[in-house]
Amino acid sequence: MTALLMKPESIPPTSAGPWKGDPPEVDRGSTPGANQSYTSGTNSISAGIVIAPDADQAAGAIEKTMSSDAITSRVKGTLAPAPNVTKNAMVVNGTSADGTASTSVLMFSEGTVLATMTFVGKLDDPVSPDYLDSVGVIQLDAIQQNLSKVGG
Repeated sequence: MTALLMKPESIPPTSAGPWKGDPPEVDRGSTPGANQSYTSGTNSISAGIVIAPDADQAAGAIEKTMSSDAITSRVKGTLAPAPNVTKNAMVVNGTSADGTASTSVLMFSEGTVLATMTFVGKLDDPVSPDYLDSVGVIQLDAIQQNLSKVGG
């Protein structure tokens, strides 16, 4: 399952240096998945994947989740498409709910995998759209390269 997560060394470094990843965590519950946190200076990325029963359910969860309290209670921003990652990718760019950090949440699906990525940085230094797209594509590539290995 953790093979579906991008490797820290595959993420382009920030001005603070290379990304370091915490050990990935696996959830083998009713909705199997995995997540990992990455840091570079004061910047952080949390990446999570879940395996849906089928591709339609994975794709259908994107807009529903992105407009739910689970996201809107954490990020003040506007929901928008992120087509440079995948045709169904959605992003909310804005600030943390308390207004102390820049926060962006990216969500997309690939086959049965639903991926969510949260980018957090200094309030005056939000993640750029190009960087967000680039890291999203790196996560997408990890899924595409390894999905058959985990039985998805």
